[in-house]
Amino acid sequence: MTIITQDAVRAVIIDFAAHENRKIDGEVTNDRKLLDDRIIDSLSFLNLIMFMEERFGIELDLSDFEAVDFETVSDLADALSDIAKA
Repeated sequence: MTIITQDAVRAVIIDFAAHENRKIDGEVTNDRKLLDDRIIDSLSFLNLIMFMEERFGIELDLSDFEAVDFETVSDLADALSDIAKA
């Protein structure tokens, strides 16, 4: 079973942003809004999912998610952790 923490998700998001040459203004905290704060955009969303799958060694089915699962780093970490436990 893969354990996915908020710290791990935050680190992957930072790595993803660097990989995509995206500039993040300010610190990525657990309560930062991923889309509203422009950490990711709708076009990079699927790339982030694939990046997460590769980093955590899990397969994600987007039908398992709702928009609220991606609002913040914390929300995404919780959703990924729940899926990894299943």
